[in-house]
Amino acid sequence: MLSEDHVLSIRNVSKCYHIYREKHHRLLQALTGDRKKYYKEFWALRDISFDVRRGECVGIIGRNGSGKSTLLQIVAGTLTPTRGELEIRGRVAALLELGSGFNPEFTGRENVYLNGTVLGLAPARIDAKFDEIAAFADIGEFIEQPIKTYSSGMVVRLAYAVQALVEPEFLIVDEALSVGDAAFQMKCMAHMQRLMDRGTTILIVSHSVQTIRTYCGRAIWLDRGRVREAGPAPEVTSQYVEFLFAGSTSRPEEVKAVTDQPAPTDQLMALEYPGRKDPLRRWGSGEIQVTHFSVSGDRSGNTPVFQHLENIRIRFRAAVRQGLAADVIAVAAALRDIRGIDVIAVSSAEHKLYWTSLEPGEIVDASFEFENIVNPGEYMLIVAVEYFVEGKRKYCDYVENAFLIQTVSEHRHFGVVEPRVQININKSQAGCPA
Repeated sequence: MLSEDHVLSIRNVSKCYHIYREKHHRLLQALTGDRKKYYKEFWALRDISFDVRRGECVGIIGRNGSGKSTLLQIVAGTLTPTRGELEIRGRVAALLELGSGFNPEFTGRENVYLNGTVLGLAPARIDAKFDEIAAFADIGEFIEQPIKTYSSGMVVRLAYAVQALVEPEFLIVDEALSVGDAAFQMKCMAHMQRLMDRGTTILIVSHSVQTIRTYCGRAIWLDRGRVREAGPAPEVTSQYVEFLFAGSTSRPEEVKAVTDQPAPTDQLMALEYPGRKDPLRRWGSGEIQVTHFSVSGDRSGNTPVFQHLENIRIRFRAAVRQGLAADVIAVAAALRDIRGIDVIAVSSAEHKLYWTSLEPGEIVDASFEFENIVNPGEYMLIVAVEYFVEGKRKYCDYVENAFLIQTVSEHRHFGVVEPRVQININKSQAGCPA
């Protein structure tokens, strides 16, 4: 039995799927029963156990395929566990596949009443909430149009507004919000913060370590269907990030000196380093190509995870393959966020640092050092060799996904970047100065 201060209790919950090699094997299995197996067992979850207290926000992290969404669907009641027990108390709202329960032929207004009724609300209660729901969705006159005329973003807006504004006692949130635009995501996060302030219990899945650290007191790390770690969010997320990036940074390749200049003091990795999961996306004319790179912090060292406001050094090496007719040749680096925006982009040409000529066989080194003012999140490192002909910028090599880095912090942040700021405030007596 649930205690008074708990809203969720999960004990040894497991979920097994039957994987059939051929479609007709399902029929054969139905005909033969348990006498022969035509399927292979896949355990999405194995022996999951944890409790959630009233008013608590618990985050679930893990790589794709670790069982996060399966677990949330079981908690929401849309999946039945193969074995184990689950007990839940209170009105539950689940933000999983937003809009999946809408009737495309119904208008937005009709779907609000349909979904509200499914959630157990009386028509009078929906009447009282309708204006608030419509205002939050912010889809204007489309509220009176059929859902089939909506964009995917409009469907997400309305679905979230219906689910979240019914004042749930227990809110379950999957990565569904990631499909909305940035402004809508911010509105949703602010709304969830208000729910937390009112004592709503929240169970949230997110790939964003910073989201888990900001909103959750506890975190549960799932790995291959099992609980690998559970505890305070900062500790669990730190272990998860270390595990996530260990394969790509455990043995960086040190580059030997290829000129009469001193060898670099920090370590460089080959652009095609062992363990790279995503193929490089690069383009350019090819006369000069990036071969090695490194990213290091004055506090974190050579790592993909950096603290907010620590000093970062991006360094890369490029080889001159062919001669190049250009006015000047320069280098550039950028950090791009998940929305595709370059939050930091720097070119040496803008600082009057460039070469006027380079010969085949030569090696060029470049480094960019800056204070990490980008707020917590994931960023893709971009490195490039550029050149100018009659004032027009062109690229020898433009590498879009050299490396994935993360900025983390123990504090909550706002905006895209947050530089060190000096603030002065004063107060004076009312009235005009003499």
